[in-house]
Order: sequence, then structure tokens, then C-alpha cells
Amino acid sequence: MCGRYYLSIDLGNLSFIDNLRGYDFEDNFNIAPQASVPIVIDNSLMNCTWGYYPSWLKDQSNSKPLFNTRFESLLEKKTFISAFKKSRCLVPISGWYEWKLIDDAKQPFFL
Repeated sequence: MCGRYYLSIDLGNLSFIDNLRGYDFEDNFNIAPQASVPIVIDNSLMNCTWGYYPSWLKDQSNSKPLFNTRFESLLEKKTFISAFKKSRCLVPISGWYEWKLIDDAKQPFFL
């Protein structure tokens, strides 16, 4: 996933969620890192800030969260090993955008 994603949820698809009643979703076609997004942990919805701050990154000035890694190399990178093994969540998304340079301008393509 490259930086931006789209969220449009049919609540009928989340029937396994315990606290679904009263939870409002708004369609969002441009979710960026550091946005407040719904996630699922232990069959409950909650809002969190999209991005991952490993402890060493929090100590750096003007740091920004990590949000992109390759599954194929996930367990080879010390940054993600602990979170992958101990701190998982489900992030509902409807699609994401990849960007291509066309005529010196970035063009988003929805996937």
C-alpha cells in the first residue's frame, strides 16, 4: 500500500464486531498516514492513528510514523518483528492508490 487508501464499509460485512451498534463510518477516499481510522482488535471497533511508531522512532525529532512494508520481508526487519508477533489488528479498507508519473504529474490509480 502506498500512502493513501479508501474506506467505504457496509456494516453488514462486519457482523462479527461486538460493539458495532452506534458506530458511524464515513466514506473517505483519501486516508493519509496519521489520520484517525477505525481498526478491529479482539472483535471490537476502535479508532486509532494510522501509522506505526517503534520506540526508536519516537525519540527522533520531527518523526513520522511508518506505514508501509513488504510482507515478504516483514520478519527480516527488526522494526516490525515484535509488533507482528504480539500486536496485530485488522484495518478495514476498501482499496488503495498506487501512483504513476504521467506527463510530469502524479496520477493516482485505484486498486
